[in-house]
Amino acid sequence: MKPEPLTAVDDVDWLSMRMELWPDCPRQRHLEEMASFLREPTRFVQFIVRNSGGRGIGFAEASVRTDYVNGTSSSPDAYLGDLNVAPAARGKGAVYTQLGCVETERAVFFSKSLGPGKAD
Repeated sequence: MKPEPLTAVDDVDWLSMRMELWPDCPRQRHLEEMASFLREPTRFVQFIVRNSGGRGIGFAEASVRTDYVNGTSSSPDAYLGDLNVAPAARGKGAVYTQLGCVETERAVFFSKSLGPGKAD
């Protein structure tokens, strides 16, 4: 299985996997975002991996960012923003590491209620 570029909004697997990843996002908004990515190929790139039957089992969306990206000290940077792997294809290893990525930071957030006698 080899990643292939996504070049058309009408790729049903791309749309389907985006809708699985963000089910609260309306279909039309997905289509608009996909179209906007395709209009700017020097800034955005998208890939899909298909199984032997031709069905999409994973996709990734990346972009060139000029704003600050956590864990980097340069600009512009390539940014792997979205990645989804179908449940049946998961558990085969850490996909980011296999793509050559390295962890740059982890974030832990805490909150505490300021109400009397209450702690969240």
